[in-house]
Amino acid sequence: MQFSGLTIGVPKEILAGEFRVAATPETARRIADMGGKVILETGAGAGAHYSDAQYRDAGAEVLV
Repeated sequence: MQFSGLTIGVPKEILAGEFRVAATPETARRIADMGGKVILETGAGAGAHYSDAQYRDAGAEVLV
């Protein structure tokens, strides 16, 4: 497990007009598959058209 014990937090962007997100659901899945933990702030991927459900399905934990 390459990322065993690693936790990555993905916050929601707060700058006006910023639509990027630090990790996509695909990236979250890869990290989770390698033993890491991804914690996502709810709505973090919305500007990039990723839903919280997509992140949950990828193995990320979504926090309010």
